[in-house]
Order: sequence, then structure tokens, then C-alpha cells
Amino acid sequence: MTRAPSATIALAVALLLAPYACAPKPPTSTRVIRDSSLRLLPSETVGLAVVEVARMHDREAVGRWLDDLAGATGQGPVADMLRATLGKELLAQVDRIALALVPGAAGLTSYAFLAEGRFDEAKMKTLTGGQEILTIVEVAGRPDLSLTVLPGGQLAAGPRAVLTTLRANLGRAAGGLAGSRLAPMLDRVDPTSQAWGAIDYAPLADLARGAMQGRGAAVNIPPAGSKGTLLGVAFQTSLDKTVEFDLVGVADAEPAAKQLADAARGLVALARMGASQSKDATWLGFLDGLRIDQKSEAIRLHGTLGPDLLRVIADRWHASPGAPSTPIPAEAPAAPPAAGAAH
Repeated sequence: MTRAPSATIALAVALLLAPYACAPKPPTSTRVIRDSSLRLLPSETVGLAVVEVARMHDREAVGRWLDDLAGATGQGPVADMLRATLGKELLAQVDRIALALVPGAAGLTSYAFLAEGRFDEAKMKTLTGGQEILTIVEVAGRPDLSLTVLPGGQLAAGPRAVLTTLRANLGRAAGGLAGSRLAPMLDRVDPTSQAWGAIDYAPLADLARGAMQGRGAAVNIPPAGSKGTLLGVAFQTSLDKTVEFDLVGVADAEPAAKQLADAARGLVALARMGASQSKDATWLGFLDGLRIDQKSEAIRLHGTLGPDLLRVIADRWHASPGAPSTPIPAEAPAAPPAAGAAH
């Protein structure tokens, strides 16, 4: 009888803690990849951008951002063709879109688009006329544009060679995107964010070098594999009336990460001085809100883009040479912040 109160207390504590013990763990990027068509992407994938359309309130804005993303990577006609192929009815059923960059022939970068959603597989297969891979655009000297329907009715578009790799990965228990160099970087960010992804350093450096040179600026970006350089950068974004983002750079070792973090802080300090002298309150507010943290070999930059700054960025983007013609909204669509986003 004397032990009854203790047993009762122990039982009560166990019942109180049970929901926490049984609560599901937050999903990792590895798990999301494993449970989706993303797993089929080639192991050579060097860049991935994912937009979780199901978490957006404004699907039309998502379409505009897809246009801008495709335009920035030189795949604008592909986005146009996909929109025309799917039509409004199927576009409304899309829950996730992804753009993967993969090495192509002759040192060029190829790609694959994925559209996942609540599709009827039999209906989707009519898009390819029952063929495993249907080539719908073929121009001499350029990669073709082909379509394939994956299990569950998920749609993939890109050059036939890339889609052949996706289909070959259907029968493999391992490999694919989970076996890529990009996979560990993707696990640095939260896949419950509304947009997330990562890019390997080599193509990232090429993009930055091309962007700077296109504006006539001198640039000296270390080649991939140089000691002290980044291995890659991952990102996550929560879209509301403001855009909250995290960039996670992964260096080859902790000393390099510390040096890169110090350099980033120095650049921010210089930018703050310039913003203070020009009395640019919008830019200064953004810089004041930046947070740079370094832990082991990773550097995390956290920041927020407010509505005023988004308008400025949109204006400058469309004023720059070669910018996409599709308008960027002044404000991102209203949507709840991503749950459990890491900071």
C-alpha cells in the first residue's frame, strides 16, 4: 500500500510524456528525397531548387517564380512548354516543383524538371502517348525536350539522356540523388520550408563569375577544389509578406569556415558603412538584420527581406541586362512561416 502513491505518480508522468516520446521527428531532406521522385535524380546532380507549392497560398505567384527561375538558368522555353503541356487543370494539382542541374555533354550543364502532385497516373500517361519517354522538341545542336511519367503520375521533363537516367534509377535500391555529393548539403536545411535546395561550389562559382563578368566587373573567384573554398551552399526560405532565408555554406574544414565567416562579416560591415553614408534606410535595415554564425565546417547566414527591399530588388532585377520579362510580385504571397525552420 505504501508504494501505491509512487506508482500512481510514475504512471501519471509516463502518460504526460508519452505524446512527446511518440511525436514524429521532423523530416530531414534525406527522408523527403527517399519518399519522393527526387530520389530518382542522377547522382551527378550539382544543383537542386525545390518549391513546395502545396505550402503556398498564391499558386499564380509560384508560376511566375518558376518562370524567373527557369529564365535565370536559361530554361525559359522549357517552363513555357511545360505550362502549355499540363494546362491549368493539372497545374492546379501540382504540390512540388523541382529543378535539378546535372552535368551535360561537352562540359555544359543539363537539367531536369520534376512536377509532383495529386495526379491520375493513367491520365498523365496520355501526355506521352503511352511511351516511356516522349520527345516533344528537338532542335539541331541543342538538347532535346522530352517528357516521362514516373510512378504515381509524377512528371519529369528534360533532355532524353537525363530522363533515361531517372527511369533507370526506378529499379535501383540505392544511388540517385541520395548518393550525390549534394545530399549531405541538403541535410543542412529544413525541407519543411517553402523553398529549399543546394548547389555544388563549382557551378556556383561559374554562375557568380558569369554574372560579374556580364556586368563588366573584374572578379577573382577561386577554382573548385582550392584549399579553403566552399564545398557548396544550401538554402531554405519562408515566404510571407517578408522573405526569411538561411544560406548555409559548407567549407572543407573548420579553419576555412572560420575565415569565410570572418570575411562575410567584414563585407557586411563595409556594406553597412556605405548604407549609412548614403542614408539608405531600407538597405541598412536589411544589413542590420543579418546574422552570421559559424559552427565546425558550416557558416550560416540568416536574413529577412522586407516588402520595401523586395520592390527594390525587383526593380533592379528587371533593369539588369538579360533579366526575365515576367514580373516579380512586389510582395511574396501570404503563407504561414515554415514550421521548425533551423536558424
